[in-house]
Amino acid sequence: FAQVLFAEKVGAAPHLRFSEPRLTFPSSAQNLYDFLDASSEINGFWYYSAWYGYFFNNTKNNWFFSPVRGWQYFGGFTLGGGWIWDSEFGWMWTEDSFYPWLYVQVDGKWIYDYSLFHGERLYAE
Repeated sequence: FAQVLFAEKVGAAPHLRFSEPRLTFPSSAQNLYDFLDASSEINGFWYYSAWYGYFFNNTKNNWFFSPVRGWQYFGGFTLGGGWIWDSEFGWMWTEDSFYPWLYVQVDGKWIYDYSLFHGERLYAE
């Protein structure tokens, strides 16, 4: 079955308040590596995601380390994307076609991840 996803930008002008609706399909992916569409291992425990960048995982669990973002946790799939826990923002939702936009659950807002472009951790509204 399909799901409809859209974003609301609170405080925006009425004609800019809502994004265009998007039809999404639940993912058949099962784990962190599927979610990030990770390539084969590099140097044993380093992986590469074309959309999220390099990350380290040596335990095959859902904690992973990104050189530009630090430690994060993959929480699972929903709405065709997945949840990532971050110590600064808490739970964030994204998927490869929405990224670098991430939805911050606790604040109900979208942030933009400039980390890969900037070379260090950098998010902005």
